[in-house]
Amino acid sequence: MTTDKEKFMETLFRQEYQKLLLYAKAVTQDSPRSEDIVQDTFHEALRKKELLLHHENPQAWLMQTLKYKIQSSNRARERYLRRFLSLQEERGALDRNILRLEEEPEDIQTILGRIRQILTTEEYDLLKALVLEQKSHLQVAKERNISVWTSQKRLERIRKKLEKEFPQYQRKKSRKKLSAFPSHGNN
Repeated sequence: MTTDKEKFMETLFRQEYQKLLLYAKAVTQDSPRSEDIVQDTFHEALRKKELLLHHENPQAWLMQTLKYKIQSSNRARERYLRRFLSLQEERGALDRNILRLEEEPEDIQTILGRIRQILTTEEYDLLKALVLEQKSHLQVAKERNISVWTSQKRLERIRKKLEKEFPQYQRKKSRKKLSAFPSHGNN
């Protein structure tokens, strides 16, 4: 990146970070997850810096991207709760769900046992922290002394590994290509 581009991105980050974080916290009601989502938004901005440099309203682009990231995060959280906690009722408090898991019939315990066998100890601990304990990628990254991106990538690999073993829970592929981010002229 050239110095002008670096200055532009740094200035944009400094001007917009707090505003985006406040919005994400208000929507998600989850401070650590909000930080992850905002970081992911700026990561996407860095990936699309050329588009952002020439965009008529970079702040609006960031806000729209943040909204898409929040939607994506909410969908992923719901999917994991359904998949790994087998929620039959409205999503309740995590403590209730963990207690329910201990009282569930063998099928849930069998699935968790299979997951433990499929994954390495490190993978299982990461999955447990992110899904059952609902820690953010930022928290997990700090605990394990890794980057947020590394935590996200490891979770992605774990998902793929589990989808092979549990095809009945595989994510549905969308027929149309969804653009998760605004394009150059849409804002």
